[in-house]
Amino acid sequence: MKIAKVTLITVLLLPAALLADPPAKEIPEKLQQAVLKDYPDRDLNGDGKFSFEEFKNGKRLPPRYRNRIEEALRPPPPPDPFKSLSQAQQDARMEWFREARFGMFIHWGVYAELAGYYQGKPLPQGWKYAEHIMRKLSIPVDEYEAVAATFHPVDFDADEWVKLAKDAGMKYITITAKHHDGFSMYDSDYTEYDIVDFTPFKRDPLQELAAACKKHGIRFCIYYSHMDWYFTDDDPTYNEFRINQVTELAEKYDPGVLWFDDYGFKGNFELLKHLRDRFPDLLLPDRVTNRSWGHGDFRTPEQSIPRGAQDVDWESCITLNKSWGYHKGDHDWKSTEDLIYKLIDITSKGGNFLLNIGPDGKGVILPETVERLQAVGKWMKVNSEAIYGTTNTELTNSSAVKFTAKDGKLYAFILEWPSNGHIELPTSGIAIKQAYLLADGKELAVESSANGLRVQLPAKAPDPVASVLVLE
Repeated sequence: MKIAKVTLITVLLLPAALLADPPAKEIPEKLQQAVLKDYPDRDLNGDGKFSFEEFKNGKRLPPRYRNRIEEALRPPPPPDPFKSLSQAQQDARMEWFREARFGMFIHWGVYAELAGYYQGKPLPQGWKYAEHIMRKLSIPVDEYEAVAATFHPVDFDADEWVKLAKDAGMKYITITAKHHDGFSMYDSDYTEYDIVDFTPFKRDPLQELAAACKKHGIRFCIYYSHMDWYFTDDDPTYNEFRINQVTELAEKYDPGVLWFDDYGFKGNFELLKHLRDRFPDLLLPDRVTNRSWGHGDFRTPEQSIPRGAQDVDWESCITLNKSWGYHKGDHDWKSTEDLIYKLIDITSKGGNFLLNIGPDGKGVILPETVERLQAVGKWMKVNSEAIYGTTNTELTNSSAVKFTAKDGKLYAFILEWPSNGHIELPTSGIAIKQAYLLADGKELAVESSANGLRVQLPAKAPDPVASVLVLE
């Protein structure tokens, strides 16, 4: 029989001197105000502030505030051990990630069975994330376990999921192995609270997806939540359990990325150090510790796209509708046009696009999702050369034209097709030998202009959303 917590490895601890360093005593002002807004009674001095003494001596705060305060008071952490790698070494590690540019995020778990409702009660008005239903509706652990015991996604087909991603032009898949609810969506040796031991399904979807990804040439990646509502607050055994599970995931499924969520927990640097030592090729996001610490291999803006190019690797994770996990009341779908625009915008700024889907409790990917991914895939079949392995350029992107570059070629994504039969491009100082559209490869007439280059275009755009002009 499996047990919930087992010692598998010797955890690499932080130096005692580092842990013993006295913290700063000033809680950041914004954090003080956030606490007092929700808990005005914690202002023991009546001065409109929340001091370190009030935090230390007052009534205990919930974890969402206590963890953030403890993190803010802790001394600055050591740097990521991999910051000492040469640029060539890091480039080699990141090569597949930069080549891919487009991936599928999958949020799937017991919460998909509830679909945003529990005992007829919906999520609170204004709250859109169905995967948080356990906390938002205060579902007791034993009641949530009862839901988990019925989870039986009989229509799950790993090969079908992976083929959908591949046909959409996606190069990697990242799926939730454990979300905040603490339920493991794989066969874990460290708990029976997993999909194989606790449900009638008795199958390991991560194993099946990893095999399907290998079959179809897709990189398999795994999400893991630092937070775990299944454990009681401040359980001293949780950090060991967490490190055991992520070690298990890395060893069993060989993911390209171990994508962490939530941050600010004690022991995160131990986890980073352990993973760097044990799995040097494994890519880690900034959330492996705390996004503000500068650890990990890439940044992870959520539901947003940076205004311009970044000086580091990055990946925007964005939902297809509103919720990450399946919510049967969420019909706010992004259009195909919007998805293609986001892919172009992100790529033109040197980032990756991780587009999320939420299959239902039976393992079905919704028709609205399939329709949009197939449409994106149709566009990618023509234009993917301008996406995969490209970088941002020094040229100025606009709402009408955005640029990427690769192998001596410039790619101009024309988002607003000119009505005058030509387009002016700001390419001064760049020698252009020929121009053609990816859609047909026919060479187009070019001439110098005041702004750089004028290219003659057909009267009608090859694609109603975005057409790609290649400049060599």
